[in-house]
Amino acid sequence: MPRAPVVATIRLMKTSRRLLVVLAGACMFIVSTVAIAGAQTPVDPSTTPVENTGGWVFSMAQFYDQLTPEALRDAARTYLDTNRYVEVTLLPEGK
Repeated sequence: MPRAPVVATIRLMKTSRRLLVVLAGACMFIVSTVAIAGAQTPVDPSTTPVENTGGWVFSMAQFYDQLTPEALRDAARTYLDTNRYVEVTLLPEGK
């Protein structure tokens, strides 16, 4: 039996499957985009704008942005006394 038509069919099937996967992915992307857009809160133009800083979560995010290794080192040098500390060593239990 000649094998050439089988190989051509397999190539066509691979191409069809790839196309199907791409189309399915595109459809899922469109559906998820519509769902996200539908979840947005509508803006009422008649209300007065109020500043929303995000509460403590926003403040913590700003704090973490300012936290650098140099700032930690400087704080440790300022507030930790190297003459007053306890060094603890954990050893395995004797059997």
